Amino acid sequence: VMGFGHQNTRRGDRQLIGRAGRQGDPGVSRFFISPEDELLVRFGNEREKKPMNRRACLGAICHAQKTCEEVFAAQRESTLRLDEVIGQFRAEIYQARSKILEGNLPGEFAHLPSAVVQAVALSAIDEAWATFLREADDARQRCGVVSLVGRDYQREYIREATAMFEAMMDGIKETIHRRLARASEGVIHVDAV
Repeated sequence: VMGFGHQNTRRGDRQLIGRAGRQGDPGVSRFFISPEDELLVRFGNEREKKPMNRRACLGAICHAQKTCEEVFAAQRESTLRLDEVIGQFRAEIYQARSKILEGNLPGEFAHLPSAVVQAVALSAIDEAWATFLREADDARQRCGVVSLVGRDYQREYIREATAMFEAMMDGIKETIHRRLARASEGVIHVDAV
């Protein structure tokens, strides 16, 4: 196997080296790398831009790969943390939907058929949740840009997403109330919900 540049991780390099000698066949692997290689440019340090002997070159590559692996691990950890926040919100939405499906409906509209109240409430929740998810994704992108100016990406995103979620929950209640009030007046039909 001839490699022109190293992988971002040592694991990737080892996989390529392993391909050189499969099924008992002897194998050889050689890697060629330039000081301008993306791995060294992005994750190396200044002294690695000068001419190096073989040992220094291997050390520079190892250092760059380790730095890259640390960056990727931090990104995965951050993504997991942000997904946990959305997961908490999702659990609240599921709980709200379950209450409605179990018959826990707004009392002031008891004169309407429960199927109508249930359909209106579930529709309002589902629409709001879908909108929230799109907006939360946009917020994640915006907060990523904010991190470029030195602010904490996770804290900014969690703050913004929490405010959006609370506003969404209030909006769901208002939407349900408004739609059921119109249904009480005969303005909308069940099929239109």
